[in-house]
Amino acid sequence: MENSQINNTRIKKQIQKYKFSINYFESPAQLKNDIINKTVIPHQVEFQPGPQGKKICWLSCPYCYGESAKNSEERPSTARLVKILNEIADGGVKKVTFAGWATDPLNSKSIDDLLETAVKRNMIFGFNTKPIKVSDRFINILKDNEIDPQSWISLSIDSGSNEIFNKVHGMKTKAALYDKVLINVNRIKEANTPKRKFDVSAAYLLNKFNSSKKEIERFILDFKSAGCNLLRFSFAQPPRGLADQKNIETVPQVDEKNQIIEELRDWIYSFDSESCKILVVDPDSENDIFYKNRTLPCVARFIYPTVGFDGRLYQCSQSAAPNFKETEIGDLKTKDFWDLYYDYDVTDFLGFFKKSGELIAKSGCRCDRKEHIANTKISKSGLFE
Repeated sequence: MENSQINNTRIKKQIQKYKFSINYFESPAQLKNDIINKTVIPHQVEFQPGPQGKKICWLSCPYCYGESAKNSEERPSTARLVKILNEIADGGVKKVTFAGWATDPLNSKSIDDLLETAVKRNMIFGFNTKPIKVSDRFINILKDNEIDPQSWISLSIDSGSNEIFNKVHGMKTKAALYDKVLINVNRIKEANTPKRKFDVSAAYLLNKFNSSKKEIERFILDFKSAGCNLLRFSFAQPPRGLADQKNIETVPQVDEKNQIIEELRDWIYSFDSESCKILVVDPDSENDIFYKNRTLPCVARFIYPTVGFDGRLYQCSQSAAPNFKETEIGDLKTKDFWDLYYDYDVTDFLGFFKKSGELIAKSGCRCDRKEHIANTKISKSGLFE
């Protein structure tokens, strides 16, 4: 297959992912059968490695789910996290993502070892990050190794200048963080040449502070030049656990979203090119999930369970913090991944999901977009309730 065909295939898969049209399971019936027989294997496992300091994250994004997170200051060792990742790979999991419900994965002292392990195990890896901090070792791992070409790094930027970067991420500083991020993305670009080893995309969550054409154009030109092969524009999802969500200025309401889309969509798409595709999406409106807490029954723990920053195994990326003690799967600091993952009783299959749903609802969690859409397919099947 020629390089242009390979790139087109990769871009199509990226677009599918960011339009939330990826299938995480073969069918509801097959998933049910695999759960009952304990032959189910996660589509992916997410790691949210935590920082060592008292502050969970280096930013204070007002739209972040993690702003309400309780920080137990409980952390697994790097050696333990690497062992868990090897267990996951040994059990047949092909994909690992590194992100943070309440932090950034690059804000962890363990991240370089975890990346190196994923690469050595020939796993697909993914990163969701604001790359304020990128180590030389991280760059060298990307540069010096063969990498599964389905791997990706997704950058959360949301601005085209230092001033707006700091404003939308809740930073009361004049530090040139946008410039610092851009420098690091260019370092990642150098590790991704001469031929593209992995995909790099950048996200821009539109709101009233950052939706000027000047701001958006600078972002587009900067991150095209920095080697991104997809730029996507969307809106922040309302966060969980904050008392006055509807007054969070960086989460536009429906009328404001519609106005921004109407004014900017065609102009943003004018920057689309073969080397860097542009995507404008409003998944909340398109799937009728804006301000919905969760969709039940929930199968997240079987599709994309998450290792939280405290070293415990949680049902999903959105419930991976001590706030969700009642729904955690178990403590990975003392037990193996697969022992915990298969520690469930589905003698009464429907009763299991009914009880699970009650605990999930009581926890006050909120699905992210991929979970809403996956769980909707399960709900429509009628096989889990």
